[in-house]
Amino acid sequence: MKLELKELETDLLTTSCEYALLVPENGGEGLPLLYLLHGGGGSRDMLARQQLQLETAINGGVIDPVVIATPSAGVSYYMDSIDGKERWETLLMTELRDDIRQQTGADVDRLLVTGVSMGGVGSLRLAFRNPNHFVGVASLEAGVDPFLRLEDMPDWYAMTVSDRIGDKFGDPVDEDFWAKNNPANIAANDPDRLIESGLKIMLEVGTHDGLFNHHNVEFLHRVLFDHGIKHEYRTVLGANHIGQSMPDRMRAALSFLNVALNPPPPDTAADAFSAQMVEGMRAMGIEPPPF
Repeated sequence: MKLELKELETDLLTTSCEYALLVPENGGEGLPLLYLLHGGGGSRDMLARQQLQLETAINGGVIDPVVIATPSAGVSYYMDSIDGKERWETLLMTELRDDIRQQTGADVDRLLVTGVSMGGVGSLRLAFRNPNHFVGVASLEAGVDPFLRLEDMPDWYAMTVSDRIGDKFGDPVDEDFWAKNNPANIAANDPDRLIESGLKIMLEVGTHDGLFNHHNVEFLHRVLFDHGIKHEYRTVLGANHIGQSMPDRMRAALSFLNVALNPPPPDTAADAFSAQMVEGMRAMGIEPPPF
């Protein structure tokens, strides 16, 4: 695959947008576009570091050929700031997407997103706020806010809140604006929108995440579960926020996204089994819980 370093002039940021593109040698015409979002303080250099693993995954059939893009987003959390000076979500969903389509011929209607840490948060925010534009999202070790009201913020979380929330939501924080951008609130406030979109969702985190993000991701999992939003949820036993577990975890995320692109046919035997169980319980006067 060919790694290209690009720069997009835009009025949506205070600077231009530097990004990296990874395109198959025979071009990207008609291929899905995958946003690979780096963690806090990272840059487009992440794509160069991941190039060998991504090429191996594609060549090994873990994921079909895709065009991959990683913008340098600092600690923006990939959102539109409340003051409008940094409009990362708008950029990713319009100008950057269109620039990549123009340059590579990628099929941006088959849009995927994955990311780690801050990029995991950004992946969820982008996909949850724009579910009809994404086929799938695979979020790794996301530092999502583990509460639905600011007053419910746990003490341990407040220690890092300046990095996680900062002034992007206003000073003091505008709670309505925050809630519109917090993945858990987005899901809880309008679950039907996510369900009806057909968006495929994967959450994952290590059980020993050094930033305690296993608490955050578990909270979001419960919100999705309790609101009937189907998703895949993985805890990786013994895994931390960094370290040797990450290549296998990224491989699993890519595999999930490939299934989102290529959904399997219905499993009629399994569906019949489920229907039989439901009918049997109802015949005994017991209403089964929802699937």
